[in-house]
Amino acid sequence: MDIGSRIHSLRKEKEWSQQELAEIIHVSRQTISRWENGDTLPDIDLLIKITEVFEISLDQLISDEKDKETISVKMKKTRHKLSMFNYVVILLGVATIILSVLALNIILENNNKKVETQLITLENSIIKANNNLDSLLENASILLPDMKTTESKFLDLKKQSIKFSEEVSTIQVNKIYDNPLRKKEKTEQMANSLNMRISSIIEVYKILSSLNTFYSESVILGSGEKNGGAELLGFPTEQELTKIYSDVRRLNAIKVKDTLLIIVEDVKKQKELFENIKLQLKYVDVDNEEEIAMFYDSILRLSSGTMQDRLKKEMNDMKSSK
Repeated sequence: MDIGSRIHSLRKEKEWSQQELAEIIHVSRQTISRWENGDTLPDIDLLIKITEVFEISLDQLISDEKDKETISVKMKKTRHKLSMFNYVVILLGVATIILSVLALNIILENNNKKVETQLITLENSIIKANNNLDSLLENASILLPDMKTTESKFLDLKKQSIKFSEEVSTIQVNKIYDNPLRKKEKTEQMANSLNMRISSIIEVYKILSSLNTFYSESVILGSGEKNGGAELLGFPTEQELTKIYSDVRRLNAIKVKDTLLIIVEDVKKQKELFENIKLQLKYVDVDNEEEIAMFYDSILRLSSGTMQDRLKKEMNDMKSSK
């Protein structure tokens, strides 16, 4: 019995119409009719469904040798189609992975180029800021009557250096690529170095501001030499002097540090000399011309004309009160 006749027989046993069987195995009624008339044979997957529906084996369903041969050929073709399909699927999968990797590489390369461009631009800005700093240190006096104006230029550079550091930290570098990573580290070092240079100079200005309180005009020139035109108008207290000493010793700028130490040491010596001369004044006999002359000679050891005048005035006041 061929497959069509077998399906017809099994359907009749169940008392199903062609439409009912078609609905059970999810095909059209016309398909059932063509099977039973021997026009076509069910596909492999549908044969399995039919055996499940009628609760029989595949051998029981296919008893006709001709049908077996036809189905066998169909199965081989199906296997071949499946093999080809699997092969195509695998090829497409491999191709998709390769294209995805290539696309990712292109994106990363473009991103790296963008990052490198950002870092180069930033490096050039840092180099320019360093040049501006060098020029400012070379051409401007460290402390002038317009010290605040000069100091503001350093403060502007300080703001720039902070901005550079912030910009570097926000640049995202893929750690897979060594070159952009090393370039970012180099740029960070440049920004930090600039920041430290400017910070040390600003510290110098803070100290000079403290010293300038006791001088008539500028104290130190850009060359590091003492300005002979400046003179002391007063002296810092011991506490103020100790703080200035401490601040100077913390400086990183060695040349400026050494110059400032000389200035502070000179202030200290002049203060001690002034206080000693003032102490001697108590014991000067204002009727003794020789003692008065010695006193005036000792006054001349003071570098500040203002401080000399102050002691002369005290001598004159003593003479007047005699």
